[in-house]
Parts: sequence; C-alpha cells; structure tokens
Amino acid sequence: MACFRFTRLVTRDTWPPIQLTRDWIGERTPWWVGKLITCEWCASGWVAFVLTGLIYLAPKVAEPVIAAGAVWAVGAWIAAQEPDEDDGTETLTAEIGENGQRVG
Repeated sequence: MACFRFTRLVTRDTWPPIQLTRDWIGERTPWWVGKLITCEWCASGWVAFVLTGLIYLAPKVAEPVIAAGAVWAVGAWIAAQEPDEDDGTETLTAEIGENGQRVG
C-alpha cells in the first residue's frame, strides 16, 4: 500500500511542491527520465526499490514512513469512494411521481 501511495505521489498528485519538482525534472532531463517519473508502472519499481532499501539501511526510519504511506493510501481510497460535494454536480434526490416523471 505504501508503494502505491508514494508512486501516486510521484507520478500524478498535483500537490504544488511535487508538481513543480516533476515539471522541473521533466523540462531539464532527457525524455526517458520524464517518462520514469510519469509512468506509474515504471515509477512503482523505483519506489519499491527505495522503500526496500530504506528497510535494510534504516529500519527505524522505514517503519513509520511505510506505515504512514499505507494508512495514507487506505484513507485516499476511502475518500475516493465518497461523492465529492464541492464538484458542482447535483445528486439525484428528487422524488419520482406516479407517471415516472421527476417531481420537484
């Protein structure tokens, strides 16, 4: 789960520090480096490599980082399941009359 969350952070999140860093790297490096940081499949391998290395090199640091990433992923997944109330769309709460037409 942590690998998923950190991969998404690297490849798709629009949080300004990450977005600016991704854009900066993409503009100043060869095309294939930009591909590595925007391709989820490609980036997930590198994220897994870093997390695995962190486990072996600094296990006391790795535990909270990986736990936080996993909890973050689950929280993001749960949040994605709920309807967005601020997206400007209406939810269908109108009653349906006897003739099958919307009432109200």
